[in-house]
Amino acid sequence: MKRKDYEKALHKLQVELCYLQDWVKLKGLRVILVFEGRDAAGKCTQ
Repeated sequence: MKRKDYEKALHKLQVELCYLQDWVKLKGLRVILVFEGRDAAGKCTQ
């Protein structure tokens, strides 16, 4: 995926997440969001 396409898709998803947050707050609901991704922080490379 080209970086420009990635940035555009990311922005769209961030806006959607903000709408979800407003809706949840308005309805007084509770939610759990799970984000899965690659993480190499603190991993040994040897």
